[in-house]
Amino acid sequence: MRTYFKGKTIVISGIARGIGKALAMQAAEMGMHVAGLDVKQKELNDLEQELGKLNAHYYLEVVDIRNEEACKAFIKVARMKLGAIDILINNAGVTHIAPEQDTSIAETKNLMDVNFFGMVHLSHYALPDIINEEGSIAGVSSVAGYSPLIYRTAYVASKHAVFGYLSSLRAELRDKNVQVLTICPSFVSTDIQEHQQKYFNNNTKEALTPSFVANQIFEAIQERRDLSLIGKTAKRAYLLQRFFPSLYERIMLRKMKI
Repeated sequence: MRTYFKGKTIVISGIARGIGKALAMQAAEMGMHVAGLDVKQKELNDLEQELGKLNAHYYLEVVDIRNEEACKAFIKVARMKLGAIDILINNAGVTHIAPEQDTSIAETKNLMDVNFFGMVHLSHYALPDIINEEGSIAGVSSVAGYSPLIYRTAYVASKHAVFGYLSSLRAELRDKNVQVLTICPSFVSTDIQEHQQKYFNNNTKEALTPSFVANQIFEAIQERRDLSLIGKTAKRAYLLQRFFPSLYERIMLRKMKI
């Protein structure tokens, strides 16, 4: 796998922690040029030190992906510093868990701005490079991208939007030999996953490590796959929701602390 990725330029959003950090470290170890953006300055500083120890070529910046112009500027500078972009992984995301009646309109808009429009901003401005390089655009959706989840209406809507955007973009770019990958992991051991514990039963037993997920993402990119369902829960949910939606709903309710 190292040979396939060596020398390529990768852009990763939400790079400072969790899956994003694991992607960055694995990318650097494979000899990639790493560009990353996040809103967490301290964590970016820590990552910079770790990448420096690997003698990696990198460019890290504090960027709010809700800001289109900031994303446009970041892509431009990343290209200047590291070369044409081969791979974009839209990893940044936020979550919100509460009954719909307790979820404000502002919270719903923020979920869409970060999880969906942030991906659109980066993808739009990276796309010319990726088409020229016949590269890859990937987006981290989740089980919520194809299945309903109670108490997470707005979050599920944002992840369905990610799934739909990537599916349509894939069809649009198929004849240009561009890979568009939808990534749907099960529960992952991150700060987002920890926030879910008061609502879900026993999801820590199946929690995946960020390093495992990152490795699976790179495998899916190398194999030029369209969809990567990572973990048993993601695979089961996909099949149940597709073929036995009523059974899926009953199982989901049992896993909720209600």
